[in-house]
Amino acid sequence: MKITILKNALIIAILSFSLSCKQKQSSYPIRHKDLLGFKSEYITEYLDDNYQRNKLEQKLNVLKVRYLEDIIYVSTYAEANGCGGHFGNMKIRNDTLILTYEFSSDTACTSIVIDKLTYLINNPGKKKRKIKFE
Repeated sequence: MKITILKNALIIAILSFSLSCKQKQSSYPIRHKDLLGFKSEYITEYLDDNYQRNKLEQKLNVLKVRYLEDIIYVSTYAEANGCGGHFGNMKIRNDTLILTYEFSSDTACTSIVIDKLTYLINNPGKKKRKIKFE
């Protein structure tokens, strides 16, 4: 009888753990089908030094775009919360690609970092597109 109770308790624990994992996975947004790849690279903590801050601020949200056959390569620098995770995604609105870098964590703090972001986007029609970063 004790073995049956332990066995049932173990089954309930495993089921509730697997259900909670599935719920967490489904809460993340779905990546756009044309976003082939995304990479973020930590560059630095947001600096107090005026010279360095001004130098980095000139690069923030400025897009470097290259068309490589049927792929669009885009890189930029963005501010992000230093505590927690982020993910890159995109939307298409009319003929404009809108690139995003969104906060995906429950943990936030006052620390600001600068990340370099790289997006690889499928472009089978080899169209020149308007590209924005939000």
